[in-house]
Amino acid sequence: MNSGSLDTGNNVDIGAPNYRFKDLYLSTGVNISEGNGVSWHDGSNVVSASIYASSDDSIRFRTTSSQTERMRLDADGNLSLGTTAPM
Repeated sequence: MNSGSLDTGNNVDIGAPNYRFKDLYLSTGVNISEGNGVSWHDGSNVVSASIYASSDDSIRFRTTSSQTERMRLDADGNLSLGTTAPM
């Protein structure tokens, strides 16, 4: 096992990309950079769902391996369901 490290931006490197955690407790919030997100993988390690922050300050929800956008919350609080145009 490689040792982890903490860089000057308080980013943690645990030393290997394939480690899994059963429980992960954080003492502060989670910061996700613009254009990145959180994803869920199926048993074949294919992305089945994701949530990410876009450069237009919206939050987008995608499903299926093709990552089809299903819902968007824009910067003004408008919610789009099944379409990319806010209602």
